[in-house]
Amino acid sequence: MANGDAIRYLQVVSVLVQNAHDALSQPAQSKLRKIRLKTYLDGDMACLEVSDNGPGMEEDILRSAKLPFYSTKDVDQGLGMGLSIASSIVRNMGGELVLQSSPKKGTMAIVRVPLLPVSEGRGK
Repeated sequence: MANGDAIRYLQVVSVLVQNAHDALSQPAQSKLRKIRLKTYLDGDMACLEVSDNGPGMEEDILRSAKLPFYSTKDVDQGLGMGLSIASSIVRNMGGELVLQSSPKKGTMAIVRVPLLPVSEGRGK
């Protein structure tokens, strides 16, 4: 079991999937739209990747994407807090949220959180 609780994980996954959906909802997207979720273990870390084949982000946007109140969406489409909050949740679990993006190729969010020892998890 990874560090944290199910509701916090759900918040993080919800933000990442919603952002991927929003990216794929942009009018210029004519190709087959895909959102992919992948989970795996990497040593003592539980990992989740959420990726899309949307428009991707330019480097300046990628650098700012996790800042509070930063948004590329219209004012009525959100507050720009989703990635900031998701990143804080993951950091509070002792993990990290990494964003990778290439313009016109898509974006991937990678969540890495430490696993709990079996004695602290459900394996008691």
